[in-house]
Amino acid sequence: MLVERLGSEFSTSVYRKPTCAGQYLRWNSFSSHKRKINLIGTLVHRAFMICSKGELDPELDKIRSILLKNGYPEHSINSTLKRKLQQLNSNPVHTVKKCPVHLHVPWIGNVSMKFETQITSSVKRCFFSVEPRVVFTTRQLLPATKKDVLPSHHQCNVI
Repeated sequence: MLVERLGSEFSTSVYRKPTCAGQYLRWNSFSSHKRKINLIGTLVHRAFMICSKGELDPELDKIRSILLKNGYPEHSINSTLKRKLQQLNSNPVHTVKKCPVHLHVPWIGNVSMKFETQITSSVKRCFFSVEPRVVFTTRQLLPATKKDVLPSHHQCNVI
């Protein structure tokens, strides 16, 4: 957070280090569409929560610029930005909170998205107090098996 003193008032905005290159997840990367849209929403949410009223519009312009440089389509940026700002400006609806349950699934393309849709709908139908959250991972979920160790008398002339 960058805090500046303007007379008797303070102005706040998002601070970026001078070395910040603005590199985020590229639009054409092998990652879920949801993750890319959530990146836009996260940046907008951070700006909305941190920036003073006069600093919000320049920060949103900077977010647009950074995302365009990362290959994001302008219509996706603008629609997500508009939706997120409407959500942040609306009055919160108070409901009973459901228990979040996280399911870690490897990302393997469209198959992962179909699985997410199926598992989410199944869990919601069967367990009303649970909110399923599918988290896609790119790291290996199971540890790699170790190779068998050769006895020392079998290790001669081995490269």
